[in-house]
Amino acid sequence: MTTPFFMALTSADDRAGRRSGNARGEAALRSRAVKYLMLIYGNEDVWNSLPPEELSGLIDQVDAFNQALRESGELVGAEGLISRPRSVRPTGTGVVVTDGPYLEAKEFVGSYFMVDVEDERRAMEIARSYPGLRFGGGLEVWPVMRR
Repeated sequence: MTTPFFMALTSADDRAGRRSGNARGEAALRSRAVKYLMLIYGNEDVWNSLPPEELSGLIDQVDAFNQALRESGELVGAEGLISRPRSVRPTGTGVVVTDGPYLEAKEFVGSYFMVDVEDERRAMEIARSYPGLRFGGGLEVWPVMRR
């Protein structure tokens, strides 16, 4: 099985399932205002066309990006997504399950990360600095509801 293109763009620590307990503990001690979900969009053809050394360099940059957020206590988690999603929608006669939300789209959500930061300004600062943006695609920044 081939590694999905966005799976490579999550941190090596996250792919292996290891977490830094220290950063998580520090984050718990600080009172944060809002968590933000960052949905990372990209074009699979673009990612697959990168020369191996360029893709490897990008993965290293994303690992460093995630590590810096982990050390600051701002990273809640980061994961790559496998395959295409399924869309589940109600119809007049029941519920229909189809492949993906956007069958005609060239860009798909391929991974995500979540941060816990003081304010939206910091969330935007983090989003703008995501290393994968230089290859196109984009990020959606979603505030997460608190209970």
